Amino acid sequence: MEENKINTNPEENKEHIEVQLQENLLPDTSALSYKKNLVRLLILSGLGFLSIILLGISFYLIGIKIF
Repeated sequence: MEENKINTNPEENKEHIEVQLQENLLPDTSALSYKKNLVRLLILSGLGFLSIILLGISFYLIGIKIF
């Protein structure tokens, strides 16, 4: 009979929810971290490429104004 009792204590409910969330979290497997690192690498390389292009354009425009 004790098992069917509804828990009305908010603190115990909060602890129970936190335990459930921790159990349901996906483990960081090697494939998942590989994908994360690949996405980060692609984003950073894209940003680096854009910054190099912008630097080239700015130096080109400065070169036109100087000469």
